[in-house]
Amino acid sequence: MLTKNQIITDVRNFIAKDELSDAIGLLSQILKNDKNLDVLIIQSAIKHRIEKEIRSGVLSYADASVSKNQVSNALLEICRDIEQSIEEVRGENIKVIKNQTLNEHFLHKYPRGPIVEGYLISEELCKAYARLIKPKQAMVIVEKANRLRKEADPHDDTVTILASYTLLSPLETKPYDFWVDTFDEARRHGPRMLAALLSVLPVEQFNAVAKKAREELLDYLINHE
Repeated sequence: MLTKNQIITDVRNFIAKDELSDAIGLLSQILKNDKNLDVLIIQSAIKHRIEKEIRSGVLSYADASVSKNQVSNALLEICRDIEQSIEEVRGENIKVIKNQTLNEHFLHKYPRGPIVEGYLISEELCKAYARLIKPKQAMVIVEKANRLRKEADPHDDTVTILASYTLLSPLETKPYDFWVDTFDEARRHGPRMLAALLSVLPVEQFNAVAKKAREELLDYLINHE
């Protein structure tokens, strides 16, 4: 099936060869419910009148040529109008795609559930968080992860996050134990919550082993079922 742009190209070729009937026939295929359909009908009627007057000898060939040029120009104007409409629609579609891209949260690549298996949480990840985050900043990081999770689905009341009362106290617990417990809790809220927790620290801060463990877990979570 030809696109509108391809049909317009064919219409112009027919007009160039003075094959106005074929041009009008093609245009009629894409002008259903279009404002230019009435214009096309009028131009078709004019063309038939010109041909009839030529056959009856009422209209000279010179005058007929002028009249047919007027029909051709009218058909070309319809083509230009259709092309402008196509560009406007394309522009709106691009704008919608851009808005969707801008509005799409990076966490949406990760499914909401189900629960992530505990054995997937690397010891190196817990050690890295314990090493990089001071106990006094631990809950700040947890809240940052919670905000990320809620930002991904701001209008969903069913979203669950890391409640402070479910976690060990970072000031009364060894850092490593705190993050083991926190990651264990995060995985219970599904891949999207776990991915949020894995995304709160700049990846540049991780050593090579922890960075590899983080990347492998995030890649796994994308297709977690």
